Amino acid sequence: MKAIRTVMALYWQQFPGWFAIGLILAILSAIAGVGFLAAAGFYTGAAATGLTATTALLFGVLPAGIAIRIFAIYRTIGRYLERVISHNAMFHFLTSLRLAVYDGIAHLKFERLRRYRSGELLARLTSDIDALDGLYLRVLMPMIAVMAALLLFLIVFLTISPAYALVMFAILGTAAFVLPWRAGVTGLKLGRHLAITSESLRLRLIDLLRGQRELVLTGRLQDQQALVDRAGSKLSFLQDKLNRYDLRGRVLMTLLGQLAIVAAMLMAAYAFKQDDISAPAALFLVLATFGLTELLAPIRRGFLEIGKSRRAASRMVPLLQNNVQTAAPLIRQGALGVRMDGVCFAYSNRAEPVLRDLSLCIRPGENIGIVGPSGSGKSTILLLACGLLEPSNGSVAVCDGDQIDHQPVHAAGRIGVLTQRAELFRDSLEANVHLGRPDTCRQDVLDALDKSQLSALVNRLPDGIDSQLGNDGAGLSGGEGRRLALARTFLLDPDLWLLDEVTEGLDEDTARTLIAAIDQASKSKTMIFATHKRSEAALANRILVLKPGSVPEWVERNNAQAWTTMLDGLRQN
Repeated sequence: MKAIRTVMALYWQQFPGWFAIGLILAILSAIAGVGFLAAAGFYTGAAATGLTATTALLFGVLPAGIAIRIFAIYRTIGRYLERVISHNAMFHFLTSLRLAVYDGIAHLKFERLRRYRSGELLARLTSDIDALDGLYLRVLMPMIAVMAALLLFLIVFLTISPAYALVMFAILGTAAFVLPWRAGVTGLKLGRHLAITSESLRLRLIDLLRGQRELVLTGRLQDQQALVDRAGSKLSFLQDKLNRYDLRGRVLMTLLGQLAIVAAMLMAAYAFKQDDISAPAALFLVLATFGLTELLAPIRRGFLEIGKSRRAASRMVPLLQNNVQTAAPLIRQGALGVRMDGVCFAYSNRAEPVLRDLSLCIRPGENIGIVGPSGSGKSTILLLACGLLEPSNGSVAVCDGDQIDHQPVHAAGRIGVLTQRAELFRDSLEANVHLGRPDTCRQDVLDALDKSQLSALVNRLPDGIDSQLGNDGAGLSGGEGRRLALARTFLLDPDLWLLDEVTEGLDEDTARTLIAAIDQASKSKTMIFATHKRSEAALANRILVLKPGSVPEWVERNNAQAWTTMLDGLRQN
């Protein structure tokens, strides 16, 4: 329940005034609704039987008539204002919460991001946050309003007939507290299963839709469809079970309400017959009890769904509590160096380390190549250098011209990274490139596209750089997508270039022209690139050779024999 308490605390931290006003209006509206019926009962009884001296002193016909009008007007206006204010506060709260969760996601470390499957973070921003409005609107606020109205009228009942008050406390207390508590216990367990099953169904559907081609080729399409059907059937079963619990609770709540009304009528009639209370007081008790039973219905369903809200809160709160590096970014321009000391890294606790006790020092302005077989750690070194990965042991730092070490995250705006997977978005070509530097103009984007050898593509498209891409850059080939991501790096003009097999999949002429453009753009900057190709490796001043199970070796350009031998071992194209 800690996550729920955290969300409850956030309600009051964000908009304490509006939530407090909404809560006060809800309490007054509940009291007005019961008071309207109670005053009407007293007025009717007094008008029918005539006032005695005692009843006149107790309430009076004129005050009762005034109370009826006041309660009737406020019940309508107050309930409307409560809805407007509380829902408006909730919408603003959900907006600020969504922004806070997004900020937490944006600052997640890369190794944590890798653990999320497709669509999971989107679900945290949408369905999980939407599930939290019920904690206040359908649980906290109705419960407090019912408690306040019930306490007030039980005190009034106690002054009229202590025995009546005790019986009503037993019946209405059971309906107001015991049944919601039982619904909450059931909802916590069932809501957790519902949330897990719903998430499983969503992920299986995503896998089915995004992997149809692979599933057909491997003959697993029907198996995946069976998994989707199984998750859908389980979700339907759990939803039916929740509805059955809801129906059972509704029946019990109705029975207790009817029991309270019958008990109220019998006890009030008996007390009137014994001359313990007057007719106006008897009708006051009966109709007040009737009004109290009407308040109980809304709280049942809210408690039954509390499990769903708890599950959503438990998944969302860690994103709010994500530690964010707050140090100021590096402003000074100039090439950046990279230093690694005793770095070890494995992609999971069970996996073999990719890097063991790696130490290197790359000076500002150097061009460094990294070669080695697949899986030797080339891409890992690049991701460590930019801060997307953190070493399990050792340290990684970037240094400026004064050889002052900084965390890679603090130099994020000065590091350009091109990984093997191009991250493209459902937007125009221009918007995808503009992510590199949003403050640049259209001509700068065109220049960056030209350096990436995409001018022919832009000229061929009817809408030019305004052409829209599909999901994940649909509409471009793999090579075009990577060059579009490279154009983003050209536009950024970083002080540290980190490139992973930048010309892979390109024809020889395009690759040669692209390498020349990169060499020109990165002059006086630092560049670290992973490659299998001789043409790319020739750009380097030094090359780090990685061999699984062996200590990494450096090959210097000024060592002609070793340099030539190393290049001969690489692919021509």
